[in-house]
Amino acid sequence: MLRSISFCATQLKTLIKPIVNTTTKNVLSQINTTDLFYQQTRNTFILKRRNKPLLSKKGGKRKPLKSRHFIYDLVKHVDTSKHEPIQLILTSDIKKIGVKGQIVSLKPEKAYNDVLLPKLGVYANEENIQKYIVKSDEEECKLPVITRKTIAMLSSHNLSVSLSPEVPWTLEKWHIRVAFRKALFHVPEEAITLPEKPISGPDLSIEGKQFYVTVTINNSEQVKVRCNIHHLAPMEKDRTFVADFWKTLSDPIFPEDKPILDSLPLPRNQQNLM
Repeated sequence: MLRSISFCATQLKTLIKPIVNTTTKNVLSQINTTDLFYQQTRNTFILKRRNKPLLSKKGGKRKPLKSRHFIYDLVKHVDTSKHEPIQLILTSDIKKIGVKGQIVSLKPEKAYNDVLLPKLGVYANEENIQKYIVKSDEEECKLPVITRKTIAMLSSHNLSVSLSPEVPWTLEKWHIRVAFRKALFHVPEEAITLPEKPISGPDLSIEGKQFYVTVTINNSEQVKVRCNIHHLAPMEKDRTFVADFWKTLSDPIFPEDKPILDSLPLPRNQQNLM
C-alpha cells in the first residue's frame, strides 16, 4: 500500500513539474523588468545570544548548537538609534546654515541633502581644516551668521523717524532709538551715530527727505541705515496723508550724502516691486 502511494506521488510530481515551469516562465516574460526599481536598504541589527554555546575542546568534536542557542536579544537597531551630528566645513555661503569657511554641526539628513550632495561643504577632518579654513582676520567669513543677517536687514531698511510738526526739536539719538523700536529693532543709543550736521525742525521742507545714521554691531561692525523725516501730528485729522509714500525714494537732506544713500541696497518694500 505504501509503495503504491509513493509511486502515485512520484508520477504526480512528474506531471505537474512541466506545467509549473511553463506557467512561471510565462509570468516572468510578461513582467517588464525596466519598470522594476531596485534600491539597497541598510537595516542593521546588533544582536546578542541569550544562552552562550558550550566551547569545544581544541581538536575535539564540535558540539552542535541547540535551539536555545538561536534565541537572541536585540542590543541596537541602527535605524531607530539617534545619529550624532556631523561636523562640516562650508565651501560656500548657505542661507540659514552658515558662511564660507565656517565649521557647522548638522544632523546627518540635513548635512547630506543641503551640504554634501550639492557639494557646498566637506567633512571637517584635519586635512580639510588646513585646506578650507581661512586664517585671515579680514575675511568676511569670520562674522557670525546672526551678525551678517542683522547687517543685511538694517542696510535694506527704510527707517521712518516720526517728529512733531508743532514743538521745536533737534534730532537726537533717542529719536532714532524710538524709531527702531517701532520697527521692531532694539538698538541702544550708544550704538547709534548721528549725521555730523544737526537736523532741526519742524521744517516741512525736509518732510520725507532722506539721511542716514550709522549703527555699530557688537562694538566692531558698522552698517549705514537709510532714514527719512516724517512730521506726525498728535491728532489724526491734522496728519498729512501721502499715498504710497514707500514706493519712491525722495532726495537727501544733505546733497553730499547722495552717493552714500545710492550705494545702500534698495528697501525691501521696493525690491518687491521690481
